Amino acid sequence: QPITKPAIEKILGKSCDYSIEALKARELITEVGRSNSPGRPYLYGTTFRFLEHFGLEKPEDLPPLPELDLAAAVAEDSADGAGDEEATPARGERE
Repeated sequence: QPITKPAIEKILGKSCDYSIEALKARELITEVGRSNSPGRPYLYGTTFRFLEHFGLEKPEDLPPLPELDLAAAVAEDSADGAGDEEATPARGERE
């Protein structure tokens, strides 16, 4: 975490617009900033409510993504700038 929608879509291999909006509506994820990559996509992170819902104490308790899928997504994102780790706060967010 955090992760951009394009990175999620590369991992899943399909659009995730509805899923992101549903998770945001349930306050399970939130916008935590914007990537400095082209298009400045939002960065999403899990909320305390997400952790509570799944019985986790901290984000580090989340299971790891399969390394091969994540490595491929990160490599592709790096090529097109979608996985840029530098971020700036979302509008109204503090640095």
